[in-house]
Amino acid sequence: MGRVLVWLIAAISSITLSLQPAVSEPKHAIAMQGEPALPADYTHFNYVNPDAPKGGSITYCVVGSFDNLNPFILKSLRTTARGMIDRIFGNLVFEPLMQRNDDEAFSLYGLLADTADMDPERRSIEFHLDPRAKWSDGQPMTAEDVLFTYDVFTEQGRPPYSARMSMVAKLEKIGDRSVRFTFNDKANRETPLVIAMTPIVPKHAFDKETFDRTTLKP
Repeated sequence: MGRVLVWLIAAISSITLSLQPAVSEPKHAIAMQGEPALPADYTHFNYVNPDAPKGGSITYCVVGSFDNLNPFILKSLRTTARGMIDRIFGNLVFEPLMQRNDDEAFSLYGLLADTADMDPERRSIEFHLDPRAKWSDGQPMTAEDVLFTYDVFTEQGRPPYSARMSMVAKLEKIGDRSVRFTFNDKANRETPLVIAMTPIVPKHAFDKETFDRTTLKP
């Protein structure tokens, strides 16, 4: 009888544990498939020379007309200065919460955010903002900037930014330095990573009412 009771308790415990949802935890990197290759204490991507000379200037060219320094609205579609936000030429002005490692198929590492906590089912993702992150004018990057970016991209952003935001059911501020995106039925397994790669704009530097107008203010 005693052995049967012990077996039943063990079986019930096993079933209870199997029914519990998987627990997520903050990580320095996330991946579309599998695990990121680099450890949490990595210092640079393998193809980067940390001792490369800094400074100087570079000139890019663009085919077409030019009418804007805001790369996120329809009026600027493919006519803004290269390098403002560009996978090939570099994100020299606007940067995302996480950045891609080109040595891997699809892995992202913290940039403006130092960690990401992704739900195992990928229905939500929470970013903790790096306290060292600052805008070029010296002002700290805050959760309010992320919320502002979501608002203006949803209402006035051009594709693909507006399309990305249409997959967000809710965006909320968590504490002082974290934000959580919860996704709707339009989202898929790639959505958390796409959101992580979306550039963030400074709330204090833009007016929501005039965000979609032509400007020479970067």
